[in-house]
This record gives sequence, C-alpha cells and structure tokens, in this order.
Amino acid sequence: MMKLEQLAELHILYPEYKDLSVETLLSGIDKETLFKVSTYLIGKDLFANQNTSVEDLVSVWFSEGNLVFASNFVNRVSTYQILNKKDLVILHNISILKILDYAIANQAEIRVSKSKEQSEIDLLFCLLLLNQTEDFHQTKDINKIKELFSNTYAAALLFNYQFATGDITNFEIIDYVPCQLIKSFYLFQFLETTNEGKELLSRFYNYFQINCYREYFERALPIIFAWINRDVPSSVDLVLENNGHYIENYNFLKKFALNSTNSIEGLDFKHLREKPLIQLNDTTFRIIHPLFIADKIYKGNYFLLNFLNSQQQKIVADFMSWFTTHFSENYLFKQLINYCFPKTDICLFDNDYLNKGIQAAPDCYIKMDNDVLLFENKDILINGNIKASYNFESTINEIKKKLLLKKEKPVGIGQLVTHIKTLLNGNKDFDSSFSNVNTIFPIIVTHYDMFDTPGLNILLNDSFKTELDKLKASGFYVTNVKPLVIVNIDTLICISDGLNEGYLSFVPLLKSYCDLVYKTNMELNVFTNPKDVFVPFSIFAKNLVAKTNGEHWSSEKLFRMLFSRI
Repeated sequence: MMKLEQLAELHILYPEYKDLSVETLLSGIDKETLFKVSTYLIGKDLFANQNTSVEDLVSVWFSEGNLVFASNFVNRVSTYQILNKKDLVILHNISILKILDYAIANQAEIRVSKSKEQSEIDLLFCLLLLNQTEDFHQTKDINKIKELFSNTYAAALLFNYQFATGDITNFEIIDYVPCQLIKSFYLFQFLETTNEGKELLSRFYNYFQINCYREYFERALPIIFAWINRDVPSSVDLVLENNGHYIENYNFLKKFALNSTNSIEGLDFKHLREKPLIQLNDTTFRIIHPLFIADKIYKGNYFLLNFLNSQQQKIVADFMSWFTTHFSENYLFKQLINYCFPKTDICLFDNDYLNKGIQAAPDCYIKMDNDVLLFENKDILINGNIKASYNFESTINEIKKKLLLKKEKPVGIGQLVTHIKTLLNGNKDFDSSFSNVNTIFPIIVTHYDMFDTPGLNILLNDSFKTELDKLKASGFYVTNVKPLVIVNIDTLICISDGLNEGYLSFVPLLKSYCDLVYKTNMELNVFTNPKDVFVPFSIFAKNLVAKTNGEHWSSEKLFRMLFSRI
C-alpha cells in the first residue's frame, strides 16, 4: 500500500491563526482525554484503509456547543478542495501519535484548565499544526535532493516523503502479522539449540512468568486478533474477566503497557513501540497502534532479549552481533533460503566457503540453470534519531554506511560488486562452472520495513551502477549483471510456499521487477505514476502473486508447519 496525500494544514485552512504551538494548544487538556481521543482517532483512521470524511469526523469530534465552529470547519475544507481540486486528509497517523507522545511525556505536569468546547477546538488546531509540520519536513530538502540526485530526482523525492514514517503509515496488518509469527517461531526454536539461547529463554520466561514460549503466544495473539477482528472504526480495548486467570493475565498485559514512569524523548515513538498498550483502569487496556502490537511478537522480543541479556551477568558479550550473526544470518536466513529453493544446481552459504578455505564469499550463492543469485543478508537498522530527523542528506549518508561502504570497507552493495568482480575475473572458487552463466542477480535481503520505502531501491541501484561502471571501465563484461534488488525477508516468507512447491519462480519474478522499474522512464512525475515506477519489490511481488494465487498469498503451509512443532 502506497499513499500520496495532501494533508489538511493549519495555515491553509486557518491562515488567520499564527504563532500557535503544540504545547500551548495541548496544555490544559485532560490527559485522559488526550489518551482516549488519540487512540480512538488511530483506530478510526486505520479502519478499512479508507480516509475519514470531514463530515464523519465532525460528527464525532464536536459537541453541541461547537456546532457553529464545526459547520465553519466543514465549509473551509470543502472550499479549499473545490478551489484546488485536491482532497484533504485530516487524520494522519504520525500527527495523532505525536499528540499521544505529548500526553505521555507531560502527563505529570498537565493541569486541566480548558472547557470541553475549547479542548475540542484546540485539539483540532493541534492536529492541523502537526500535519503542517509533517508537510514541512517532507518538502524542506527539495532543492538539496535535486542537487544530489538530479538523475533520480523523483525517486529521491518520494523516498524523502516516506522514509521517516512509512513503516507506520504504509502497512497491511493481515500480511504483516503472519511474517512476525513465523520469524518469532524460528527465533524461539533457535534459542533452544544453543546454551546461550537457553539461558536467555530462562530469563524471558521468568520475565513474563510463563513456562514455555507457547504460553507467550497464547497470551499475546489475542491482543493482535482483537484488532484484526474489530468491526467498527474505533479504538480497541482489552477487558479482563474477573476470574481465576485475572492476576496472571493482568500481570502479562502490564508488561505491554505504558505507565507513569515512562518518559518519551523525541518523536521516534520508542516507548510507544516498547509498551503498545495504555492501561485505562484495573480491568481495561487500550491498544495504541496495531503495528506496535504486531512488532512485539518478533522485533520487540529482540530488544527485550537484549535488555534481559544485560541484566545480572551478561550471557552474551555483544548481543546484537551474536543475534545478527548466529540467528538472522546463520539460522533464519538459511532456513528460509533452503525452504524457498529446494532444487538448485548449487546452493552454498558463506560458512560453506569458509570450510573450503575461501574468504569473503557471498552470504549465499545459488545457481539455477544458467542464472546466478548473489545474496547479501543485512539485518540492519537505521538509528531512530536519524530516521526521525527528516534530514535527507544525513539519512542517505547513513544508509550508504550500512549498505555501501563502512569505514572504507565494502558492505552490502560493495560486497556484491566484489563478488561479481571475482566471478567475472575467472576465479572458480565460488563456482567452477560459472562460464556458462547467463545472468547474475545481485540481491540484498533486509529485515526492516524501512528499506521497503518507495524509491529507495532505485537510489541504491544508482550507487550499485556507479560501482559496476568502474568494473566496466576496467574491462569487465557486465552486460549480464542485472540491477540491484532489495528483498525484505518478510517477502521471502510470504512467497516461500510458491517457491518451494514450484508454482512460483524467483528468477522470472526478479526479471519482471527489473524490467518494470528500470526500463521505465525515470523522469516520470512521481505524483502521476508512483505505484509502478518506484514500487519496492515487496509490493510488486505481492501484487503479482495475488493475480495468480488469490489475495491470501502468505505462506500458510510454512506457518502451519512451524506451529505444529511447538
């Protein structure tokens, strides 16, 4: 799902109001009102993937004492839309989350001093002001973007619009949840195979007061299903029954819930992601955002295990390195590759090459017929402060550090180019039959949705092409090297059944994607045709598979297989 929208902003609807601030508008409003209104609006905005009309919003926003103001607001919105021939989006998830952010961070200082009617007006003004700030952040670097990326300006512009917030605003919960469950199953299974993992599991079980990870799923999944199964555009509350399981259920939900000791710094939603429930009373917990709940199933457990590892005596000296090396690359990535590609001419991982005394090998080398797939697996994350900074140049530089050169050492793209050079140089270490290869597909497998931001694949391929041109200038024949493709590991999970059973073929899928994205005129206006030209591979694959395999395209067979093991 890709959204390009015109946000309703304060300065276009109420130009007479100047110098307003978020703090002034929200101060004096009851914190419980801020909690309940923000979570209600998130639920309303995300229901059925449809934008809320101004009339629908007004009907639930304003009380009888504000009917005149409400009517004027509707007229202002309608007038702007007619004159400018643009629909305005009033509810924007990021702006709503920032209101909740403020309420959580300042709840101890909030003193109620505003009437219900004034609170309604100031909340609306605050939302419009935050929308205005969001639009400013998205557009302030336009000239710099044009200067830095003159050849891929439209792709860079779209990337800049969405990178900071796209993982929150562009997602499909029905597709997203199964992938997190499958990765979580793999994680728990992996932990049971190592001594360090077993010790971490012991701390994990003690933290939640459970005996096995099946109990974790039994208690966590109903939270997600409560959101998925809702039938009204509203917030979702979890109400505990006062029965023999009340205490254990209450204590479990408390682990997911914000409390008065939390203080959020910045606007990257760290604490909201860590604690995605709000406790309203002794029996009721409210879901803040469905994505944050879904992330608790897998990503949240990475951060929790890291925290638990540092308690008492460390079990693993460098948890992040241990996790990404032993689990992400040597377990999760390998398990999925082996499942997705059961029939190959060659399938070797970097450790297989190391056992042969070969250094600097690809994370995975696959040969099928006369095509080669070169994989580099990158479980990396762009720092939240950089991601939320809306600083285009800093963001691009950080991505290049992660996926091109790190302290002058080739990584990601740089590694792929090094491997391609080795193959084209006639070195037979990777594959003694390489001379028969028709096509080389360079692939980076990522683990976070931020790398699925529209336009990013084109920008990274531009860097890849620059490095490839250096090989060409040195006399290497690079015509058979395809453009770079960024593949989210969730996408591999979703299409894994089709690849495993043979009714999908990865090479034609890659070729189709490269033909669509890289043979289309790159100067097409980003606002007229973004869904085709700048689409990430994840969306392209989903749409293509849905055409041939129906809408329910996730790997249900893999899910059932893993679930049967626990």
